[in-house]
Amino acid sequence: MYGEFEHISYRLSSPVEPLIWVEAAMEGHTGSRMECTVKVKAHFKRRSSANNVEIYVPVPDDTEVR
Repeated sequence: MYGEFEHISYRLSSPVEPLIWVEAAMEGHTGSRMECTVKVKAHFKRRSSANNVEIYVPVPDDTEVR
């Protein structure tokens, strides 16, 4: 099952590229097995930094994470 969720939320005073780009891919396998690959890329200058960045991937409560 696929769904939608908010990737990122922030406010800027001028239009720019997303500061953090998150790309997720879901692949179904046999039975109830699913594989989720998440890639994260920062789009800001080296002298800048992001602290306390958290990425949540919502999954059902009975999911086994490896």
